[in-house]
Amino acid sequence: RNKKTLLNVELVVPKANNLDEFLQLKRELAARNITRKGSMKIWLEMGIPENLINIDNYIESGIDGIFLSMDSLQKFLTDGNINQPDLAKIHIQTIIRFLDPVFK
Repeated sequence: RNKKTLLNVELVVPKANNLDEFLQLKRELAARNITRKGSMKIWLEMGIPENLINIDNYIESGIDGIFLSMDSLQKFLTDGNINQPDLAKIHIQTIIRFLDPVFK
């Protein structure tokens, strides 16, 4: 990254199922000299409810930001029934209700 002057590259870790899995991935990246330093930022894709429920633990473990995967969250929170037009309004309300405390 530095040798090729790719200093605006950041890493998004996809779908960690729990904090231990995320920490293990960070250890494996560190073994390859990929760590949060200088302009290198590590983001976490939050695509399952567990990620958001335990967001404080992820922040303490060392992330620079989150990538919120609304499609994945919608599938988890609505039993995967995302293509039924009559349920669309209920699905949106469910997701907003779930996200509301996270952003407060």
